[in-house]
Amino acid sequence: MSENKIESELDRAWDVLEVDPEEALRITDTLPLDVAERHLVRGHARLDLGEIEKGEAELAQATDAYGEDEAHVRFLRGRVRLLQWDTAAAREAFELVTAEVFGPELLVFRAMVEELEENFEHADELYAEAGALSEDGFAPPRLTPDGFRDCVAAAADQLPPPFREAFERTAVIIDPMPTRSILDAENTGHPPDTLGVFVGTPLIEAEPPPGELPATIFLFQRNLERFALDREELIGEIQVTLYHELGHALGFDEDGVDEMGLA
Repeated sequence: MSENKIESELDRAWDVLEVDPEEALRITDTLPLDVAERHLVRGHARLDLGEIEKGEAELAQATDAYGEDEAHVRFLRGRVRLLQWDTAAAREAFELVTAEVFGPELLVFRAMVEELEENFEHADELYAEAGALSEDGFAPPRLTPDGFRDCVAAAADQLPPPFREAFERTAVIIDPMPTRSILDAENTGHPPDTLGVFVGTPLIEAEPPPGELPATIFLFQRNLERFALDREELIGEIQVTLYHELGHALGFDEDGVDEMGLA
């Protein structure tokens, strides 16, 4: 493959990465294995698809090719460490690169680090900086706890009857951000940008076994807000999350939830 063709395919992969990471993987599959930049593209694509271990493997390949101090390697490392809950390593990596190179996306990831450390005021300052740099003035809607509960109620009102009934029988707990213990991240692999999680005994069982929680859904307000530009979009994101987690409450595993179109 000629150098011009390689550059053209890399450009195409970067262009589609944000909207279609699977297509970015397909494009880079055709590139020679010794093209170092393919590992950067594929690392980000893997992380966007939630494939953290594969993202880590691509990071290792990129580090071997470029060295650990290269800016794009540091940025990818920060993303991997963030999704692995290593906020100290993620902060260190992100602070060694600049928004002039990586744009508002870097500031959003830095804000996520601060949110996980419960530094919410600093996180909102970083979101404001990201909004000032972005073309659409990105800023997550920031609601009070009562305002967010109103959005949850509005989303629940739009559920079909079986899911609405399940919602009414399920405890719903709203937290600003997830923690490793709530997500049981060591065993489940849930990353810190998870929007919601079902825990406890499914509704199809008569009652919880001794020591186990009843059917409970945790919703993580700041993660959900980050996926929306306004209140209407936020309600939509909450509705999709409720569909997914209520599918688990009704006894479906991840494959079953996927088959129902609730992933």
